[in-house]
Amino acid sequence: MEEMIYIAVGKDYNSDKRNLLFVLQRFPGPIGILHVPSPSKLIPIRQGAIRN
Repeated sequence: MEEMIYIAVGKDYNSDKRNLLFVLQRFPGPIGILHVPSPSKLIPIRQGAIRN
């Protein structure tokens, strides 16, 4: 059984693209892509919102 490698991608397209291409060119096995969302700039609460 082949070992799977996971790649985390986020908001920075250029950096994520470079990392993904690097892994695709060098790793012949199965690859999983994980999307990591950016944290929210506002925290919603009943009275309004709090800025981070």
